[in-house]
Amino acid sequence: MLRSMTGYGRAEASYDDIKAAVEVKSVNHRYLEVTVRLPGRFSILEDKIKKTVQHFVDRGHIEVWFGIDEKQDQACQMRIDKDLAIYYYRVLKEIADKLGISYQLPVYELCKMEGVVIPEESDTDLEKVWGAISRPLKEALQQLVSMREREGQNLREDLEAHQAKITSKILEIEKRNPDIVESYRDKLTKRIEKLTDGTVEVDQERLAAEVAIFADKSDVNEELVRLKSHLKQFSETMESHNPVGRKLDFILQEIIREINTVSSKSQDAFTSRKVVEVKSEIEKMREQVQNIE
Repeated sequence: MLRSMTGYGRAEASYDDIKAAVEVKSVNHRYLEVTVRLPGRFSILEDKIKKTVQHFVDRGHIEVWFGIDEKQDQACQMRIDKDLAIYYYRVLKEIADKLGISYQLPVYELCKMEGVVIPEESDTDLEKVWGAISRPLKEALQQLVSMREREGQNLREDLEAHQAKITSKILEIEKRNPDIVESYRDKLTKRIEKLTDGTVEVDQERLAAEVAIFADKSDVNEELVRLKSHLKQFSETMESHNPVGRKLDFILQEIIREINTVSSKSQDAFTSRKVVEVKSEIEKMREQVQNIE
């Protein structure tokens, strides 16, 4: 099953005195890259979070956001350094006295001074926090995976439509191929007759040799066989349950290589036109494949 690399999931849960909300977003990326945003005092849980993400996704840039609400008496603990506050007050009063100005310092201004109010780390147990965030994290990741799978199905249908068009055009080139040599023979014969005004009989052996050289140079049967093989491999790869985005992109590169060879050998307007159409479909497929895990 194909998976897109674009997705979103959100979940909430409560555990004891902790409420947790989790949002997970993913976009295209060459590898798996996980960014975790959670309160700094819980940063030690980041490795656990990343390992959990790795169980659900294999590729893409994943951003995980946590909102953690603790009980007020746990989350907002702080300590007042009274000695430092008194020191600040005395120093400022001394300066005011020397300058001969009145001095009144509101307490809230004193509390703003550096080091007077010291936030203290919450005593919340990390295992308790992990218990609060692990379930909504997994739920959000499952939502993200489901969304990526739905989008992957849409991508698959689109890729199959483009692939069907490519197959049809390759069959048209294959059908046209035998006629190209005969068309060249007729054109060459008419050109000779025109140049000699019909006064010289065409040397059939020389003509056959020229046609044989042309046929050898313009023969694309091997390329067409390989193209059909690559297209079959592309279809089979889309059936895999493993991440296949990179492999699909590689197969498309091989298809481009073969169709470019057909283009370089072609001396036929119809074939050249079909090659351009095939390239257009391949470019559309490559754009879609860039979003597949």
